[in-house]
Amino acid sequence: MYSSIISSSLLLALFVFACSSLNGQDLSTIGEKPIWQETKITGGIGGSLVGYSTRGQEAQRPPFFWLINANININVYGMSIPFSATFTSQNQDFAQPFNQFGLSPKYKGVTAHLGFRSMQFSQYSLAGLTFLGAGVELEIPDSKWTVKAMGGRLIKAIPLSNGLNVVSGTPAFERWGYGTNVGYKHKTGQIGFSIFKGQDVSTSINTDSLLLLKPAENVVAAITLQQKIGKRLSFNSEFALSAFTRDRRLDPIESNEFGYENNFGWLVKPNSSTVTNSAFTGNLTYAVKAHSFGVTYRRVGPEFQSMGATYLNNDLEEVTGNIGTAVFNRKLNLAGSLGFQRNNLADNLYTDDRRVIGSANVTWLISQKVILSGIYSNFRASSDPSAVNVLDTIRFVQVTANYGLVATYSTSSDKFGHNIVLSNNYQQANSISDGDLQTVENGSEFYNSNLSYTLSIIPNQINLTAAANYNQFISPGIVNEAIGPTIAVSKPFFNRKLTTMLAYSLFNNYLDKKFQDTSSNIMASLGFSYKKNHQVKLDGRFLTRTGSTSTPIDEIQAALSYNYTF
Repeated sequence: MYSSIISSSLLLALFVFACSSLNGQDLSTIGEKPIWQETKITGGIGGSLVGYSTRGQEAQRPPFFWLINANININVYGMSIPFSATFTSQNQDFAQPFNQFGLSPKYKGVTAHLGFRSMQFSQYSLAGLTFLGAGVELEIPDSKWTVKAMGGRLIKAIPLSNGLNVVSGTPAFERWGYGTNVGYKHKTGQIGFSIFKGQDVSTSINTDSLLLLKPAENVVAAITLQQKIGKRLSFNSEFALSAFTRDRRLDPIESNEFGYENNFGWLVKPNSSTVTNSAFTGNLTYAVKAHSFGVTYRRVGPEFQSMGATYLNNDLEEVTGNIGTAVFNRKLNLAGSLGFQRNNLADNLYTDDRRVIGSANVTWLISQKVILSGIYSNFRASSDPSAVNVLDTIRFVQVTANYGLVATYSTSSDKFGHNIVLSNNYQQANSISDGDLQTVENGSEFYNSNLSYTLSIIPNQINLTAAANYNQFISPGIVNEAIGPTIAVSKPFFNRKLTTMLAYSLFNNYLDKKFQDTSSNIMASLGFSYKKNHQVKLDGRFLTRTGSTSTPIDEIQAALSYNYTF
């Protein structure tokens, strides 16, 4: 069944692409010149070899690794055919295929997607998920309509070994999906309708010993709207309905009541495990010259799920406002936002979680040499009991604040260039739990400071960098600190055909003001370019950690890469 779906989708994509290409092409020119004179190939092919070794600790990666990738575009008789592929020695170690290949031939308003590709319908239906199959995007000539369609495998089956142990990763059914999107563009906006269906193949793995894993099915229908209102106001929105069946093996339920399942009965066969819900996002923005003001409302219903979205939070409602402006001839840029979020939309949870999110950032171009920027963000989350008859309830509040400041000074002449950067970042997280008789405060603090200076000797094309680094992490009863310098030098040779870089960094680590160990890191790279088409690069890194109370650790990694562009 599913192989026929992908085969039909593949044939449809090729047929539409071929027909559209032939209709828009002047066939009388074919044959006047040999095909190789009408073909232009551009792109690049590259590969890398990585070696790794360590002593004193468990290996963090395989001792040997290789990767080959290619991005090629073939243009023949006005048709563009891009192709991409990735192959690696680690494909056997991944549950989902790491070796991927695909191509997206394009001619005028028609694009076909074949192999491992991704497409975007909307954020709640198909949201850029990678699939193995076929798709097509069509801009209908002399009209304002666009059509997209796809079909393919979303997830490769992850079976069990001997019925008990997982071969690699979390066990999963093979999952297939297909959908379509129709859009209409006009002078002041566009509207689109999408429908996407995904379902698991119940026979793809043995689930005798996995009672919690069930083959699921999902249908999502979405409407998107982008509309400009006047010269300065714009509105964007999406509304989606989802029917998610947790176990498609159960017997379907027939109902005469009006509902979402009945409207799409040919796609949805609901049973006792089917859950339907909706999601909505709306944004209103007002922009005038260097100023913009906006408000966004988002509501994702409880248990709303979409097989076409990689990650999606549900059971939430939020309102966010934002503002951005530039004053004093755009030398001072200001931006900020404030939002409120809550969950438990169905009032069926024991607690209500509420969040307040605020942020602000400022960039000040003091002069051509000095730039000052600062950021601030605040995240406050609270959890309150929603049922008065729940005993031993606890009120929980968590506050996270982040402060950042960066100052940059740069100047240059014919012989020398100077660049000084001072950056500081401070993050604080506090949590408070209130019970009947006690209050417990737990928090953590993180502080990072970095001061760097770079001297550029312009006639010799030499860059010298020196930096000082300090990190501090404070948690209840523990203070971790790390301090140390970094130095680096880089210089090109032979008219920039050969590039070199060498860097060294050292950190002394302390626990509660007591010295623990020293870690040092040496990095070097050597790159060579030949005739602008060939690039070879050799990278190396050597890390050591020694201390009086810990086992010495050595780690070395070297990589050789080659890229050819044409």
